[in-house]
Amino acid sequence: MEDDIVGHLNSYKKELTFLINDPDKKIAAITKFQEFKKYFALNKDELTTYHLELYRKFIDNMTKILNKDPRTENVLNTSCSLKFPGFKGTKIVTGNKQLVKSISTLNATTNPAVHGVMKDKKIQLSDKLLENLNGCTVYVDSSNPPTKPIIIKNAKNCILNLDKLGSLQSSIYLENIIDSRIKINLESNQYIQIRFHKLSRCGIQISRRTLQPDLNKINVILEDCCNLLFDFANKQCLEIQDFNDILNEGKNYDFVNNPYAHFRTHG
Repeated sequence: MEDDIVGHLNSYKKELTFLINDPDKKIAAITKFQEFKKYFALNKDELTTYHLELYRKFIDNMTKILNKDPRTENVLNTSCSLKFPGFKGTKIVTGNKQLVKSISTLNATTNPAVHGVMKDKKIQLSDKLLENLNGCTVYVDSSNPPTKPIIIKNAKNCILNLDKLGSLQSSIYLENIIDSRIKINLESNQYIQIRFHKLSRCGIQISRRTLQPDLNKINVILEDCCNLLFDFANKQCLEIQDFNDILNEGKNYDFVNNPYAHFRTHG
């Protein structure tokens, strides 16, 4: 059921992308966009959290683009404020119709935080929010893996080694990570949403211990990221959604051999 819905929504997206790039077809784009939103609202209960977020962001971006055109200004009155890991709230507002869906969310403020700037430290990852790191190495103790969503914010020139995560079935949220190395290794039965927000100039390796690329790809969401290099060896097991590239405005990431060699860190 969900595959059929996703297929229809992706067809709408493809057609909208074509229409929005033609200056003479903005009105047609509005009509198609309204159809897209109606279909999304009617079928959103059948979608996973990942696809809900994907189409929510597409709606936000498309609304902004159409409202920039003087011929379409004030025609669109739809907003969408669905929230996901790292944010509060689970509300979708579509036109005058309000839809509410219960979604597992991650509220960083409820976790005990490690405050202050930590420099040149080796830090064992726990269930705490890590933030304000400079030149640090973060690692996981296999005998005491995290049990809650992993949140790391504001890190520069760091090595984030997120391996041996035990039975964690939650999410990884990294925000404002700069000039750093990131390694994430999942078990074959771990389905963790990985979200990167405002990452820049990072070398990234994301893999599964047992690779079955056609059966269990790893979902990675990028938002406001740039200059990210992923390991080419992991390309087949990743499904990357760049929210700033939905309309083919230019990729903010690439696949290379040995991505760590392109960025200087303390290691």
